[in-house]
Amino acid sequence: MVFMGPSRFLLPFALCALLFGSGANSSATRAPRGLFEIGGDAWTNPGISGWRAEIKWSAANPADGVYDWSRIDGLISNSITYNKQIGLSITLLSSPPDWVTKLPGAKTYNTSLGPDPMVLPFDPVVQPKIIAFIKALCQHFDDRLDYIVMGGLGYKTESYMPLPSGIGLDMTVSDYTDAWVASSAFFIDTYNQNLSSTPFILASGAPFSDPQAAAAIMAIINHGLLYPQFGIMQWGLNATSNNGFFINKLIQDNASDRATGFQLTGASDGSVGGDLKGTLEQALDAGVGLGADWIEIYAADAMNSAYAPLLASIDSELNVLPGPTPTPSPTPPPPPKYLLNISTRVDVQSGDSAMIGGFIISGNANKNIVIRALGPSLAAQGVQTVLADPVLELHNAAGEIIASNDNWIPLIPNVLPVDLNPSDPSESVIAVSLSPGIYTAVLQGVNGSVGNALCELYDLEPGDSSVLNISTRGNVGSGDDVMIGGFIVGGTDPQSVIIRGIGPSLAAAGVTGALADPILELHNSDGSLIFLNDNWRSDQEDQIIATRVPPTDNKESAIVATLNPGAYTAIVRGAGDTTGVALVEVYALDQ
Repeated sequence: MVFMGPSRFLLPFALCALLFGSGANSSATRAPRGLFEIGGDAWTNPGISGWRAEIKWSAANPADGVYDWSRIDGLISNSITYNKQIGLSITLLSSPPDWVTKLPGAKTYNTSLGPDPMVLPFDPVVQPKIIAFIKALCQHFDDRLDYIVMGGLGYKTESYMPLPSGIGLDMTVSDYTDAWVASSAFFIDTYNQNLSSTPFILASGAPFSDPQAAAAIMAIINHGLLYPQFGIMQWGLNATSNNGFFINKLIQDNASDRATGFQLTGASDGSVGGDLKGTLEQALDAGVGLGADWIEIYAADAMNSAYAPLLASIDSELNVLPGPTPTPSPTPPPPPKYLLNISTRVDVQSGDSAMIGGFIISGNANKNIVIRALGPSLAAQGVQTVLADPVLELHNAAGEIIASNDNWIPLIPNVLPVDLNPSDPSESVIAVSLSPGIYTAVLQGVNGSVGNALCELYDLEPGDSSVLNISTRGNVGSGDDVMIGGFIVGGTDPQSVIIRGIGPSLAAAGVTGALADPILELHNSDGSLIFLNDNWRSDQEDQIIATRVPPTDNKESAIVATLNPGAYTAIVRGAGDTTGVALVEVYALDQ
């Protein structure tokens, strides 16, 4: 395999309800608009603006260097005849040509994602053939299609990938993630270099069920946002879709200057795909509300005459181009809502049991942050077995160390607010201005020492940028050694959050000694218990599923709550006083 190296993604994130500003260099030169039909006969349907075709690598590349574009050329001819738009999705990894799979050293894998075996995008034998196909396709169809949904980033056209343990691949999740990110960025670069005006679209979703997945997909999205023609879509639009799901929020935030769209999760009659969780109208309205330029719908609905008035109306809405920016209203904006200061106390061990804290900064401006690692001073609060000499590192989304500290005293005078100076010289502090993005703080003991420590993050200037989502992974013991996470809801209005206590699913990510059955408690500022959950399906199941980030294991815990501004504490302990490595997460849902 290629692209191996040290782990670039230390973030212990699952899906996050975030996102950054667009990061676009300029507006895309074109964007599809309206309803696009998958299958059927969209050409003569007045309520449909376009047709979405699909091409499989196996059919279009029958031999090395030989390409057959005739079917898509015919569809493009139809689109011109009937004055329709046309998009194309590319199935690569799960549709390799026979001649590719027979190359010496090439490997295919059976997965739980579908019936078709797939190749891996970073296979050193297969990857050059993928690149050659992408180049040939882009050069043939550039400026003849209204959009291309990129293939090569996952199973079928989506970004979904199997975990290495699920396909018998001897790779750590970290190395596997690094390889996937590197190959995906390489493919995105190839699409950009070979398309002069056609938008190339990422069908976005967390690539696999693992705490590192959200960091990985965000690294890929941020790479794509370097290019004006890069666009984003989500495969799974339904009646309950909202910006609480991080991909939907990203689409909404980039709708003004990017090609952004959706595909319905299924047909309204259930004949294909998943459940719309409501009516067809509700699902389409959800997509319009999230800022879609186009929405792909199935032929069963597109060809149903009963839906003709609805489809014509939605198609008309999607085809309205944004007008000039209106004069700002004198009405003051609503007060911001954000997670302000965050702290987690945990028993710091070595290896997988080091404390790893992730957070996301959203918005459009740099954010002044202070991160503290406290150990010795906890003894004065009655905490037993404290970490004598904590060391603190800050990593960016690429896993690079961008700041570190061991013993805060030598810092430049006045770099910290006086009230944030630790009381012990062995404790550590990082004060830094960070641009919007994903970051990880790693807290360890000098020379592998262990003990209870507190990691704190302070947002010094809430404003155009906010700290939205946080997570901490560490060892959960008993008594004083449970995991205790504190956070502050800022602003003046209530904030909806989901808090998760994750344990068993960490084992699939290669974490040893994961907590088998986490129990989650939420306390208010006076210490009163306001929520408790053990096994997330036992309470609030529907609300948790609606957030689109339910835990993947039934023994894990979650709480959905709307909290007034103030201080709160989440505690993770093991059922029956069991111990192990766990993850506590707090996500802001309605940003």
